[in-house]
This record gives sequence, C-alpha cells and structure tokens, in this order.
Amino acid sequence: MVNDNTNITFPDTKSTRAFVVIFAGGTGVRMNTRALPKQFLVIHGKPVLIHTLEVFEGCTEIDGIIVVVSPDQIEYANDVIAKYNISKIKAITAGGQSGQDSIYNGLLKAQKFYKDCDIVLIHDGVRPFIDSELIKKNIECVKKYRCAVSAVKESESVVVAEDGKITALTDKSRLWIARAPQSFLLGDIVMAHKKAIEEERKDFADSCALISNYSDFAIHIVECRSDNIKLTTPEDFFVFRAFFDKRDSSQLL
Repeated sequence: MVNDNTNITFPDTKSTRAFVVIFAGGTGVRMNTRALPKQFLVIHGKPVLIHTLEVFEGCTEIDGIIVVVSPDQIEYANDVIAKYNISKIKAITAGGQSGQDSIYNGLLKAQKFYKDCDIVLIHDGVRPFIDSELIKKNIECVKKYRCAVSAVKESESVVVAEDGKITALTDKSRLWIARAPQSFLLGDIVMAHKKAIEEERKDFADSCALISNYSDFAIHIVECRSDNIKLTTPEDFFVFRAFFDKRDSSQLL
C-alpha cells in the first residue's frame, strides 16, 4: 500500500533537527533476568541503556532523546538517567503492549517537540555499539533519500527450506541484515503507524518493514559494523563484555 506523504516537507534546510526515539521496554524474558530488565543490566560499570544513551548524548547532530520504557519502569529509568546526567532527554514515556505500539507512543510524544519534517532515528536501548559516524550517516541519508536503515552485509549462506529440504538458494552478495538505527522523517513514520492501526496490523518486524509497506519511496541502506548487535540472550551478555574489553584495550594502545 502507498501512502500520501506529499504534505510533508522534505528536509532541505539547515533548520532541520534530528532526534532519537530509544525503545527500552524489554522485560528480559529471553535473558532469564528476574531482578532487572536487560536494558538496566550493568556491564563495565554502567547499565546497557546508559552506554547507548551516552553515544547519542555525545553526538552533536542529535538535538534530543525520547526514551520509551514499560509503564512500571518509568520511575526507575528516571532515576538511572538522572544519575548519569543525560542532558538531552526530552521525555521518558510509557510503552505499549508490543514493540510496534511502544515506538508509536514514543513518536507521538516526539510530536510535542518536533515537526513532521524533522528527522527521527529509532534505536534499541540494548544496542550500544554504535558511534557518531553511523548516526551522522543516517541523518545525511534521510536528508538525501527520505529514509535510512542501518544494515550489515550477510556473511553466511542463506537457504530457503520446506519440510527439512532446501527449496532455494540465495545470493548472499545481495543479502543484508537490517539493524538500527532506522531513520525517517517524523511525519512519514507516524503516518505509516496510523495506517497500520487503521488496518489493525501489528505484525511488522521493525520500522523498516512498516515504512516499506506504507510508502512509495526506496529505503536506502547505511552500512554498519558487524558488532552493532543488541543484547537479547544470556550468551549476548558475555559477547557484550568482550566487545567492551576490546574497545577499552584499543583505546589504551
């Protein structure tokens, strides 16, 4: 389905602002964490969410940050964020029943601070291995093409199978894995969410899939590093710790 976004001004002036909606509403079920959700687990002295927020805090192109958490985590998130002096926070708001609902709540909150022609980056609170360069490339890509999706090239062979039998082979040189941030004009992604609500669709894997279904413009890739992963399973915790160790070691050389 194609939407009508002709009323949204394409960003072609220096006055366009960029901000980020951080989705941090996970409950940590797959992490088997009973005490704290995964975004608040401490690695290298700080909660994972803080590691993520500090990257956006330090990026000069980012005007503000909106954090979406579960309703019962708002007070705790406020305390944690205040402790680490994240000054670009515009709001900490409650998520919904699904990830799609939660992101929409964050976008609605963003409309109190930003215009439809401003640029929104949508990012996972448990995906801290990004940098200002990737953020800036996302912003520049949206300015040029209207949307941007961070992605990494697929390095493994991918096959299609049915009943345990391979039915098709794929050319991995054409395959990419969509990650985050995923970046859009605020008006575009809000309109796509509204269309999904009208059709009672809650089956979209991410914002990239949502905008693809409800827009008529091409989605452009911003290549990111392979370590741009998110914390999902207990095994990821140890991978994260190793990445932080590697980063700290490289800074000492």
